[in-house]
Amino acid sequence: MVIIHRATPFAIGLVTALLFTAVLLGWLPVAIGFPLLLLLPFLLFSRLCQWSGRTFQFWYFVGTPVVFLLSSIGFLLLLEDSVSRWALAGLAASLLFVFGELVFVYLHLPASYQPYSIEHLSLPMNILSVFFLSATFFGTNLFLQLPLPLLSIAFALVVMFLVFGTLWVSKVSFTQAMPYALAGTLLATQLFAVLTYLPTGYYTNAALLALYFYLFLGCTRAQSLARLSKDVVKRYVIFGALLGAVILGSARWI
Repeated sequence: MVIIHRATPFAIGLVTALLFTAVLLGWLPVAIGFPLLLLLPFLLFSRLCQWSGRTFQFWYFVGTPVVFLLSSIGFLLLLEDSVSRWALAGLAASLLFVFGELVFVYLHLPASYQPYSIEHLSLPMNILSVFFLSATFFGTNLFLQLPLPLLSIAFALVVMFLVFGTLWVSKVSFTQAMPYALAGTLLATQLFAVLTYLPTGYYTNAALLALYFYLFLGCTRAQSLARLSKDVVKRYVIFGALLGAVILGSARWI
């Protein structure tokens, strides 16, 4: 049984890479390839987590890579050059493999697990998910003119899961994490709606949302774990202001 679990992270990375390749090379139509690209990793991660769907741990370990994969697929549809598409496919397959490897060690070889490994990987994955997903939604709003309330609700649901999950995996208790998750989701959704009216491109808007997500999670995690100090806040404020200035300064205004 452990041997099968041992092979699962490699299967996840291989299946993801092969299906991205099949779609990008035209071997599979998008309507078939992308649903398979979501379904097969979901099943493999579920098998790795032993189908224990009654726990939030299961849904976080399965949902985090699936949300990342879903947002990557949406973002890939916005990319115009093949180099960027292949780079995104390679990044997605690599991160899913590493995440699966960490989940395997955590669940099936706990004595070999390095503390905080999943926390350290899931944070950048979730930030990338917010960037990819928000860029997809901004692009969808621009090109397809989908209703903003519908996009905002979908965005809020995903952000709620990512914020709460990031705090949960950082060992923040439910009673502490839930108010932060609700507040963070509300602020992120309001920012998402406001940014749709700015004369900036969807990459710029997505980068601003990802920056907000990083700053919010960094401060709330530090506050929940009693590590927040003036120096920490100062560091986040300075970094956020500098990166925000770079994003806006290099943006294409339309």
